[in-house]
Amino acid sequence: MRTRAFAAVTFASAALLAAPAPAHAEETWRFAPLKWTWPDRFLNDVEAAGPRDIWAGGGQGEKTVTIPGNLMLRPITLLYVPAKPILQHWNGTSWKSFTPPGMNGEGEITDIEAVAPNDVWAGGFTGSNALDYYLAHWDGTSWTRVTPPAGVKPVAMASHDGVLWTPGSRGGFWSFKDGEWTLHPGPSGHPQATKKGVYSYSDLDRYFWNGTSWIKIPEAPGNSSRTLMDSGEMWAIDRDSLIIYRWDGGDGWEKMPVPAEYASSTSHSLRNAGFPVLSVRVDGLYHHLRWTGDGWTTFSPPAASHPHTFTPSSDGTTVYALGPASRHTGTGWEPLPLEEGYRHISTIPDSPYAVFWGTVQGGLSIATNAP
Repeated sequence: MRTRAFAAVTFASAALLAAPAPAHAEETWRFAPLKWTWPDRFLNDVEAAGPRDIWAGGGQGEKTVTIPGNLMLRPITLLYVPAKPILQHWNGTSWKSFTPPGMNGEGEITDIEAVAPNDVWAGGFTGSNALDYYLAHWDGTSWTRVTPPAGVKPVAMASHDGVLWTPGSRGGFWSFKDGEWTLHPGPSGHPQATKKGVYSYSDLDRYFWNGTSWIKIPEAPGNSSRTLMDSGEMWAIDRDSLIIYRWDGGDGWEKMPVPAEYASSTSHSLRNAGFPVLSVRVDGLYHHLRWTGDGWTTFSPPAASHPHTFTPSSDGTTVYALGPASRHTGTGWEPLPLEEGYRHISTIPDSPYAVFWGTVQGGLSIATNAP
């Protein structure tokens, strides 16, 4: 999964976002419901290889019938019908459905990684066993099932510099390049790609692959939550007081300056917008500040509500958000003409465009502003 489209935190990119955004008067949003799917359908991932080259994966028709349990007994399953896979492609005009080769009718696509238009991977599992892993490859013309070495766990993937990364079922990570799989023993987690390289991300620990070994990122001081930025820097903010730290590959954390007027706030968070954005709530209003490289400046004016999920475009010129669906103009947020139900955002490589996806009016759908 391309968790983010990555742009380095530089003075140039900060200045670009600070400048007035171009007008979107001629922009057209394309609303594209997927081809017919069974009831009880869901999408796990949507990945774009280009503006008119979008893949969607998930499952459909999964059904579980149970008898409720009580304090002494767990619910009893009377009937379980495994999901059938969803694998569809949008060419800018219409969707085409594909049957994942070798999935034998039942299974689920859990992750798609579009390395290039002729290098797309679909991972998941077959049947009803989430440990019966599945991997297939698109070469630009057709899908072929791939049998990787034992231990490859292709349910969550990432790519960096044309290299595919997947978790290992017994820890560590596998990489695939030039037709060869390589095991990199080490931590367990999910791979996450940044401009700097690949990270291992789990609920407990973070590691960085330096090209030869995994480097553990030290615990942040205090009661801190950590956020990985697109540049490869790790930022942390103390949950109890407004203290901010940055890790950039060294042995420890660097304490960062904070705006003095918000120092006493106890409601604050850091978000990745292609660069750090600090959100602080004061007297019922949310203030958003962005890090420019040498200090904090206003990202958007104070408001009673604000988006809760930021996603930077792959070229670093635009920030999209959810809660509600909106886009940053350079000075604030503008609403987008999208219905309720879009719960995820994917970016389109090397462009300012995005794909919103989710369940809209009971059906699976995407919306994109790509021409």
